[in-house]
Amino acid sequence: MTAFATPTYDVARPLIRPLIRRVALSVKLDHIDRKIMRILQEDGRITNVELARQVGISAPPCLRRVRALEENGYIRGFHAEVDAAKVGYEITVFAMVGLHSQAEGDLQAFERRCQGWPLVRECFMLNGESTSSSRSWRVTSSSSRPF
Repeated sequence: MTAFATPTYDVARPLIRPLIRRVALSVKLDHIDRKIMRILQEDGRITNVELARQVGISAPPCLRRVRALEENGYIRGFHAEVDAAKVGYEITVFAMVGLHSQAEGDLQAFERRCQGWPLVRECFMLNGESTSSSRSWRVTSSSSRPF
């Protein structure tokens, strides 16, 4: 009798998952996807129901779109915006950095070095006179001098 048993959910699951992934990988952004991303940038804590209402679709397809945007790397995460002054960083410093070389190894070494400095929040590669710019938090104006 067990030979005719109905397959369990776990047996059927591997057959369904690859199909879902294939569909998710074929995401092409349309105006609704762009509107979803714009709204989530403004309010990452918005409920799916409210997000769906604002973009003009029902909640289930809205959630599917958000998940597809996440799975395909359009949405990389949700983050808190920290008020630097309230946590003791009174000044934001933009430091212009010139490198001797823009070889990949030198750029990676610079990036690793910046990652080791906890006050460096972001680094940008620029065209022109300076190679890189870093945005740093400083406790006081005098603390930016040794940087």
